[in-house]
Amino acid sequence: MKAICFFLMIYNIVYLLLALTHMISKDQIVLYYYLSVITLLYFLISHLSFMKNRLIGTIIYDVFICLLFLFATLLGTMYSDNMAVTFQVILVMLPFLYIDTPRRSIPLILINMVIFMIFAILYKEGKTQFNDVFNTVIFGLLAIYSNFMITSKLIKEFAYEQMIEEEHKFDGLTQVYTKNLI
Repeated sequence: MKAICFFLMIYNIVYLLLALTHMISKDQIVLYYYLSVITLLYFLISHLSFMKNRLIGTIIYDVFICLLFLFATLLGTMYSDNMAVTFQVILVMLPFLYIDTPRRSIPLILINMVIFMIFAILYKEGKTQFNDVFNTVIFGLLAIYSNFMITSKLIKEFAYEQMIEEEHKFDGLTQVYTKNLI
C-alpha cells in the first residue's frame, strides 16, 4: 500500500504541475489537492512506530481506503459529467490492495457502492447516470468475487504450509518426533 501511496503522490504532483502550467483544466484541482493530502498523510503515518500495532494500523488503513473512495465518488459525480472511471478502478483494485477477510471487506465495498450510487442519482442524469450505477453494481460484484477468490487461495496456501510443517515434525513411518524437534 505504501508503494501505491507513493505512486499517487507522484501522479498528483504531475497533475498539479500540469494544471498550474495551464496544460490541463483546473476544474478538478481541489480534488487533487485533497488526494495529495490524504496520500501524503497515509504515507507519513505508515512509517510511524504505532502502525506496527495491528488494530491501530487497520483503523488507519480503513480510514485511508474510505477517503480514497470519497475522492473517487466526488470526482466521478459532483465534478464530472462523464462516467466515473476512477471509482470503478478503485472498486476493482480494492481486493488486490486490501487483502482481508470477506466479513470486513465486503461491507466496505457495499457501503461505498451505495454512497456512490446515491451521489450518482443526485448529481448525474440520463444515460451517464444509468451507466455509472450499472457499472458500479457490475464492478462491485467483481470486487466481491475477487475478494472471495483471493481469500480462498490464501487459506489453501496456509493449509498447505501447515500440512508441510506437520509432516516435517513427525516421521511418517514411525510417527515419532524427528531429531529437529528433540
